[in-house]
Amino acid sequence: MLPSISSTYTLFNDLRIAHFLIANFSINTTYLCSLTLSKVKDYVQSWSVDNISQDHQSEDPMKQFLVQFKGKMRMQTNIQSTTIECINSITKYIKKLADDTGTVAAVTSLDLRTHSFPHDILLTWITRLGRLTSLGTEGGSVLNYKVAKVISECCPHFDDLIISGLYGSFNGLTPSNPDYQANITDKDLAAFFQALRPNRLRRFQLIGMNRIEKRSITALSVHATSLRSLRLGCLEPEAMTALGSLSGFAALETFILEDRTQGRTYLDKQELKDVSTWISNCKSLRDLSLHLRDALILAKEAFSGPDIRLTSFSIAYFFPETESEWWTTLGSQTSLRNLTIGDPCDELEYHISSGLEESLCQLKSLASLKIDRYSVVNPHLLRRVASELPNLVELSFTDYPAAGEGSAAAALTSFTQLRSLSIESDCGFTEKGIYDFITKLDPIKHKGLKIHFSRFGWSQMSGTSLRRIGRYVEETLGGL
Repeated sequence: MLPSISSTYTLFNDLRIAHFLIANFSINTTYLCSLTLSKVKDYVQSWSVDNISQDHQSEDPMKQFLVQFKGKMRMQTNIQSTTIECINSITKYIKKLADDTGTVAAVTSLDLRTHSFPHDILLTWITRLGRLTSLGTEGGSVLNYKVAKVISECCPHFDDLIISGLYGSFNGLTPSNPDYQANITDKDLAAFFQALRPNRLRRFQLIGMNRIEKRSITALSVHATSLRSLRLGCLEPEAMTALGSLSGFAALETFILEDRTQGRTYLDKQELKDVSTWISNCKSLRDLSLHLRDALILAKEAFSGPDIRLTSFSIAYFFPETESEWWTTLGSQTSLRNLTIGDPCDELEYHISSGLEESLCQLKSLASLKIDRYSVVNPHLLRRVASELPNLVELSFTDYPAAGEGSAAAALTSFTQLRSLSIESDCGFTEKGIYDFITKLDPIKHKGLKIHFSRFGWSQMSGTSLRRIGRYVEETLGGL
């Protein structure tokens, strides 16, 4: 009888375990959490290199999965085909184990990103993984009506989908016309959403460049009451406007919206109003990220409603000229605990306005504040934030002005609850300034403080200086 399977961690964190499981089932396990194609591929590549001078000796158990092709000088390993053979063997083993022993043997997460392959291979694997809850795929039209029907029939607990990049069909089966490919891909993905059991998805993430269109966005309505987390990355304007036609999504807790042009997508006034109205109707929303040109306008409209009470908010690639009235509405989000203000679009230099300063000081629950590149922070703001935000434990900012190291140190030492401080700058501190700053920190009030400096020219410092700074932070403050 085959051994039972047992481990609640990701099996392929240790790729040697994968080898033993595939080869001779010598590991005693009860549960597989995740099967990740990229990690199996890494192991296959490592194995191939290790055995390149050994001519794949017959006693090597990995040889049974080997797929080769004839190179210029010798036979070479086909990494992708060998990887697929390995995963095929693992899924077959899991299914046999469950059937033969009645043991709850399962892969709950199948991550196939970094590779594209025909959907018939995916169909075969899914039929063997009845406990599957999460699927990650890499681009193409691998997801379609047939795949969704198999998932619905074989995987009753499935509720999580991640797609990295979405363009066209596998191995060039569609014409090279990108608009044609986009249309086919959009049609297939929409059919996938519609063929799943209604309100089955709890999380959907679209990561990376894609050609998704309105049809797929609209099809998400099939899962309007079940979705808890939605990430739509690198959207085209046509797809983004489709959000305004959606309804429901009252249970949505996390929403990330990005355009593919890093701030250069334009929506007209009515389209912006429609999208912001939809966001404001997501009454359970707690975590919102807007990374697009009109982020400030969308946020202003969404925050004006009575139902949005965020705990986390991130904004980036926005156009600073649209910020005149927005910062006041930010101050209404008094339940915020995490706030990130990222780069404006086109790398415009952006200075913290008095409106933002006033709004920040109203966020009494704020625990983490990150102000990224091109957002210039000054000592006055730091002192106000230190006095007005007593719960702040994490502070990160960039491009500290060259106003003098003394004012910088004085402002930063006024924080008493900080546990993490990160500063990125070319000019704010010298080697002496850094040491003077850390020695002014209170060993009691700042105990355990983790400090990270970057772009300070560490390569210019001597090894003695670096050791002195590190030793002081570690021994006196208990941080590093």
